[in-house]
Amino acid sequence: MPRLTKKQGGLAAIEFVLLLPLLLLIGWVSVDFGRLIFQYDALTKTTRDAARYLAAATRPTSPAFETDPTYQAAVAQTINLALCGSISACNSRVVPDLETDNIVIDYPASTVAGINYVRVSVTDYSVTFLTNQIADLLGIDVVNLGDISVTMRQIQQ
Repeated sequence: MPRLTKKQGGLAAIEFVLLLPLLLLIGWVSVDFGRLIFQYDALTKTTRDAARYLAAATRPTSPAFETDPTYQAAVAQTINLALCGSISACNSRVVPDLETDNIVIDYPASTVAGINYVRVSVTDYSVTFLTNQIADLLGIDVVNLGDISVTMRQIQQ
């Protein structure tokens, strides 16, 4: 019996060396997937908060509402809320590489008279992977999260 244990003394080390690259790849993919889910969740929450804020803050009541200073201030604060999570200061973005071009505010038509809706959307936001080597290995450059959109009914004033 002692002879068999001597012959297999380094077998565990060889198996570990053979499996290590696969284990590292699975670890990196798990971290990247977790980061993707985190960024999607953060964008969903801030988009919902921004739509809620704009729905409660102001309501366009005339055809020239876009020139109203109160409305312009509310839109600027809504964009700040969607980008940074705060209506006042924008020190850091909720997710990296999110720009004002990704934030879209519009008013979908209502089928009921007197009810207004506001929609805040994050469009064309792409998540990059932690390392380009893994993305190249998997054949993926970036992942586009698509459009994250929230529509809310505006408060009647």
